[in-house]
Amino acid sequence: MKKFFLSDLILGLTLSVAVLGAFFFQPAFFESFELKTYDWRSLLRQNPKPGDEIAIVAIDDDSIAKLGRWPWPRSFIADGIDAIKQAGAKVIGLNILFTEPERNQGLIEIRNLQDTLPALLPPKNTALRDKIQETLSAIEVKLDNDSRLVSSLEQSQNVVLPMYFTIGPSLGEEETVLSSHTLTQILNTEDSVRYPVTEGHAPAIPLDIFAEQSPAVGHVNLITDPDGAVRSEIPVIQFQGDYYPSFALQIVRQYLGIPVEDIKLKLGSYIEVGRARIPIDQTGKMLITYNGPAGTFPYYSFYDVINQKIDPAALRNKIVIIGHMATGIADLNVTPLGSNFPGTEITANIIQNILHQNFVTRPVWAQKAELGILLFIGLFISLLLPRLKALPGAIISGMLFAGIAGFGTY
Repeated sequence: MKKFFLSDLILGLTLSVAVLGAFFFQPAFFESFELKTYDWRSLLRQNPKPGDEIAIVAIDDDSIAKLGRWPWPRSFIADGIDAIKQAGAKVIGLNILFTEPERNQGLIEIRNLQDTLPALLPPKNTALRDKIQETLSAIEVKLDNDSRLVSSLEQSQNVVLPMYFTIGPSLGEEETVLSSHTLTQILNTEDSVRYPVTEGHAPAIPLDIFAEQSPAVGHVNLITDPDGAVRSEIPVIQFQGDYYPSFALQIVRQYLGIPVEDIKLKLGSYIEVGRARIPIDQTGKMLITYNGPAGTFPYYSFYDVINQKIDPAALRNKIVIIGHMATGIADLNVTPLGSNFPGTEITANIIQNILHQNFVTRPVWAQKAELGILLFIGLFISLLLPRLKALPGAIISGMLFAGIAGFGTY
């Protein structure tokens, strides 16, 4: 009996040392196992009724089939903004980045004609010259889709635009961009080395003519774990010493009516937007609570929206996000709730988390608690389990496992 106990003791201690080693050194297989168990726990947190503040207008296959292949003329996007604004949306998130002027060959030819035609007309016939110039100018206005989009942005004054960073520190000095959209209330700047946030460089930003008409611009960068899944949001990215809020964070603050200069960031702790507080970890990340699989939030076809085929009440007083969903242009991601998850709906989940304070957090004492649990399990396996009969041992082990699983989910 003593021989068997000694053998079990050695086995238990060996397993305990191996598990503790994995805990401290975090080998790849251990991290992968933790991520998979996190995904399993995420399934238990699904919420099929996430609230009614958010709707998605999808540039879907049906819209592409009826309006033509992508990219569309930007006048189509302007039509969408106008229709959504007319329906009474409170905030519009346009998850499409326009960094360059639209390439419009017809507009180029009209402008060339405006430059060359006057020299070909009789100089004394001013009435004819003026009439032709007036006609060409009218055609130019109709073909200038960028100006059409600027007009829609100016009239709506509630469209949040995206930007994008290349992740990683700057390799040299870069020009600061969109500084009026950055956070200014950093409560503990002295801790910036201790609690570093994600750095970005080479920002891709909207054209100035668009950004000038938008009340908010936010980054749409997503960060993936080693297995390629998106489990976290980066609410702020640091660039040239400034802190740029995310697309989702900008939409929330616009919805709540909070000026960007009133957002408070405490590095390694939280972001405060009015009465909403967002917990962040020591690297500035926020864990995303996914309310359900893709399609949990209501979708409306872009084509149906611009043709007034939906009830305006579906969009009234809501956050409406316009995004790609069509085959070949959709931004699809892997998440704890499955693959092929649209980036636009990831944004919707993040917004819901903030508005409803629906967060997954890791307490500061979690690591110590986990270490204590591992030590307890080691002692249980080494000293107590060998002394128990099969049935009591199985029951107690099962209860212990269930308790640990419940603690981890909580």
